[in-house]
Amino acid sequence: MENMVRARNVLLKSFVITYAILILSFIVFCMHPHFFYGIIHHFYGIGHEEAAVLLVQAHILMKISAFVLFLVPALALHWEIKCRCKHEKGE
Repeated sequence: MENMVRARNVLLKSFVITYAILILSFIVFCMHPHFFYGIIHHFYGIGHEEAAVLLVQAHILMKISAFVLFLVPALALHWEIKCRCKHEKGE
């Protein structure tokens, strides 16, 4: 049971840290978009319009991935821990 609680806490903290980094990176992107467009244009030869779409899509994909990889398993573990606690107290 203690390992399940520890795993849940690690997953929740990982989710919070990942979302904080994503929000910070989005703020930096909004403040200096031409810097990122220049990097993408230099390495991949993509125009500004396509780069903007790609950056937004990548950001959305990373948010969904963080949600699926960290938050969903953490909530499942939380639910299992609460059910076991109720079951143990009931007996």
